[in-house]
Amino acid sequence: MDGLTQDFLHFEKERALFERNYCGFPYWQGMRIKIRMVITGLEDIYKLPEITISETKRKKGRYFPLCKGYLKDVWNYFHLKKCDILYFDQGLEGAYRNVDGEIKDVYFEYFEYEDKYQVERCYYIKGNKRNPQKPGIGVDLLLPYKLKMKIQSLLKPQNKIDPEEDEFLHSLCDDINKKYDKNISADAVIQEIQYNCDIHKIYEKYYRKILRRTRPDVIILQCHYSETLYPLYKIAKEFSVPVIELQHGHVCNHLAYNYFDTSNMGKELPDYLFTYGDFWNKQIRLPIGTKIISIGNPFLESMRTKYNEMAYEKGIVFYSGKFSSDGRELEKLAVNFCKKHRNEGYKIYFKFHPGEASVWKDKYLLLADCEDIEIIEPNMNIYRLFSLAKHHISVMSTVLYEAVCFDVCRYIYNFEGIKEFMVEICAPLMESGCAQKFSTIQELEDLINEKENTEFDVVEEMWKSGAKENGQKAVKEIIENNNQRGK
Repeated sequence: MDGLTQDFLHFEKERALFERNYCGFPYWQGMRIKIRMVITGLEDIYKLPEITISETKRKKGRYFPLCKGYLKDVWNYFHLKKCDILYFDQGLEGAYRNVDGEIKDVYFEYFEYEDKYQVERCYYIKGNKRNPQKPGIGVDLLLPYKLKMKIQSLLKPQNKIDPEEDEFLHSLCDDINKKYDKNISADAVIQEIQYNCDIHKIYEKYYRKILRRTRPDVIILQCHYSETLYPLYKIAKEFSVPVIELQHGHVCNHLAYNYFDTSNMGKELPDYLFTYGDFWNKQIRLPIGTKIISIGNPFLESMRTKYNEMAYEKGIVFYSGKFSSDGRELEKLAVNFCKKHRNEGYKIYFKFHPGEASVWKDKYLLLADCEDIEIIEPNMNIYRLFSLAKHHISVMSTVLYEAVCFDVCRYIYNFEGIKEFMVEICAPLMESGCAQKFSTIQELEDLINEKENTEFDVVEEMWKSGAKENGQKAVKEIIENNNQRGK
């Protein structure tokens, strides 16, 4: 874990921030990730948002679609059934990927729970498309609650204000700004906390309504650290329904999975976290209320079996995360390497993060002008790349962890000026010997020319085998144990 993150974890524990409440709402868990991102320079400084006339008109223009969506979800609500599993689905633009021409939910579907259990869905991310073959309820059902909350805030605005806590938050932001040399606006932070309080109140009613209707034996989701999901864990406990989170990416140096204050005070979290293997459990420090279980990754197991061809020895893939953090440096590296070795038989690819796949031409100008580098199509199965190229390069992409399962070489680019927290994301990969670090083109060339070992004993620890069976067994035991406690 990088020094800045460790320092921040000490800071929040020493200041007892999880014990703080705003109008009775424990708010720090919902703010800590954003504050830390500001401190590390990943996000812009908190400033009060400016409401423009055009923004007001835009909101009014969305009123009719909201009403239409509400009526549709009323219909969906009355078609919900009593279920074994209530699955919080991220929607087609979230967990779903194009896998060889088929749209698949790569986190949930490969456990094959739907072959054994009755599953109902809640599509909880506004704006993401829903799977038409698997209907469920969406957040448009919240419209009456939102309107009621809006009217209440207009009639009794003082109910949203906590003067004593406002004073504390101004003092806290002053301390953070001084300690980390930032300029965070306390008023902007307070405004967001007030918004999160409203979110919490609204979603508590929403989740009670859904759980009364579905009465699930267990709830399954990914990515627990969403402001709209925090209220779910409280309501699930009211209904005595255990909540399981499926690991959906790396957890190394990740604030959402690390606490120095491991009490349950002021924290709303799932009851279980299913991880990919014991390797990841060592990177996690969660509060005592969450049990960590090593399960594996059934999707990766499936892809490992499917793509096991010998990779092209002179194939190289560069993976970027975000232009402002690592993409700019990887772009320069890829283009310079391509120019230097243009006539030597190399096949060079560049893979963008999904969030930049549609806008890369506006940012990556050097790549746009380099015809010798092939840009990977967003819909290409990423595991196919392990059969196309022997060498895979990134700064902090979790793809390199998955590449450990394949007969390929992995390299971490530590460019000049890289931030410590970025290095730490892939540090466990390098410490285990599964990836090599380099800082210059010459060092990269030397690594490519070496006969690197591509087989490691850590694979089973990192990616526990038999994931589908492990996941099915664990869910069965959780449901049975919970039912026994309820008797």
